[in-house]
Amino acid sequence: MTNAIWHTLTVHTQNEEEIIALLLAENEEAADALNPDGGAATWVHWTDREKDLTEFSRKHPGILFEIYCEDDETNTWKEYYQDGLLQVADAIITYRPFDPAQLKPYSPQL
Repeated sequence: MTNAIWHTLTVHTQNEEEIIALLLAENEEAADALNPDGGAATWVHWTDREKDLTEFSRKHPGILFEIYCEDDETNTWKEYYQDGLLQVADAIITYRPFDPAQLKPYSPQL
């Protein structure tokens, strides 16, 4: 079973709210996952997310759908949908290099 996922949807078009409203009206799992502004509603198992958003993007050609996903194990990625196509982009975490000038004595937070 897949983990619950936190979803945030951005629709790259001037009528973003209208497009999101159409998605939420026709897809119950999307309505459970997302608020009307595309923000996350709750942690959910959106079982057919990739299939659903691929099909939805096909119905709305030329519009880029960008969904940020974070599972309950802190894995994060984005999915991009356009014209019935999908790209998954895993997050890349980078760390600043060691800098001795940044070393400080330990001080507990009160």
